[in-house]
Amino acid sequence: MLQASTPCAPLSSLLGNPQPEVLVASLAAILIAGAVILGVIFVARTIAHWGRDSPVPGSPPTWIGHDLVETADCVQSLIDKMRQDHGLEPLERHPAVEELALQHAHDMAERKFFGPVDPDGADLAARLVRLHPTLVAALSEWEGEGQPAHAADALELADSLLSGSPGEGAQLSELARLEPLNAMGIGVAGSAQRATVCVVFAHHWATLVRDRPTSEREGSWAVAAELVAGTQVEQLSAALLPDGVTPLGQVPAEPFSGDGWEETWVCVYVKAVDNLDAARVEWYRGSVKAVALPLP
Repeated sequence: MLQASTPCAPLSSLLGNPQPEVLVASLAAILIAGAVILGVIFVARTIAHWGRDSPVPGSPPTWIGHDLVETADCVQSLIDKMRQDHGLEPLERHPAVEELALQHAHDMAERKFFGPVDPDGADLAARLVRLHPTLVAALSEWEGEGQPAHAADALELADSLLSGSPGEGAQLSELARLEPLNAMGIGVAGSAQRATVCVVFAHHWATLVRDRPTSEREGSWAVAAELVAGTQVEQLSAALLPDGVTPLGQVPAEPFSGDGWEETWVCVYVKAVDNLDAARVEWYRGSVKAVALPLP
């Protein structure tokens, strides 16, 4: 005789009557456990495929030789000695001048050329306009190259970079003693096969500023600058180059006059022209001229 089956008890009666907080905590625990399992699987697969798509380099890095910063410091010491042997004071390394030298040294190493002009035709003046278009200075430059593998330490590498051929060494000594100078920059770059050095010497006179005198002069354009210590206002003059090449004539610098002016600021009133797109201003200290700069 068949007996009626006992109906199954509902799940809630088997589990009791859980609170919502318990259900949320259980669900969170399940999710965390799943995330941990997936993480372990990902790490295991990564280790299994390690080096298949991007093998570990088997060759040494490009530069494993002497520290380039130490080599540049040794270059400075050798240049200081050149100057001291002729009764001259050491030169400070100016940040802007240093960048000019570093950029060119790295460019020579990267694009595998040698000399003052890069493959694009840019020289020291062009680099100054591109990197530091407010630096009023007369500049000179020297380049050298050598083989790091032949040097025992940073000092020997620096000496080999500066010596070069006899003609190059003599030229460096002459530039290092070409007074007046008040700053320099040194850049060293290269690979295990070839190192390059660039030394830039500077006589820094002033730095262009955007401020202009409150009193304008008819037919003139005011260009202002802040003097560097050791430069006097009466030593400077400037000329406008409307086409970037041909000067219109020098005018003397004057003390800057205007609200909030500084004692070290000067101004020149160059001849005004209608089109200033290609115009540059060229500063002079006596008969020496600085690199022509765009108008600030």
